[in-house]
Amino acid sequence: MNEPTALLHYRKKRQDEFVLNAYRTRVLKVATGLNPGFLFKNDFLCMTVLNSKEIRIEAHPGYAWDGPSGPVLILTKAWMVASLYHDIGYQLMRLGVLGRSCRLAFDLEMKKILLERGMCRFRAWYSYQVVRLLGAKYTRPEMLVA
Repeated sequence: MNEPTALLHYRKKRQDEFVLNAYRTRVLKVATGLNPGFLFKNDFLCMTVLNSKEIRIEAHPGYAWDGPSGPVLILTKAWMVASLYHDIGYQLMRLGVLGRSCRLAFDLEMKKILLERGMCRFRAWYSYQVVRLLGAKYTRPEMLVA
């Protein structure tokens, strides 16, 4: 079930951290190369591969993300929804669940959500251009050392 116009319920935790208060589900056009039925799940999100071109993302209450980054002057509702799914996609790439080849699809889905939520075409276009130009480093696998 897609929720393109449903309200996003979240709270601001710190300056650049937001926490989801209610479940969100959205089907995204992302060709992962993974078999249909592949499931990734943790306490705060679930990703299911539906077919060769689509995944379903379920974000659970408590999921935290940093919201939109870069040339965002005003945190609009469009930005908050788009940044939620975009950040989840980039996180899945950093974790190695998805390949970095999925980046373009998540960037395009971000732009699509911005437009669905009423952002003007020019602003959505330049936002997309910025993530294409600067986003690659945020998909690199996380290196944890103890």
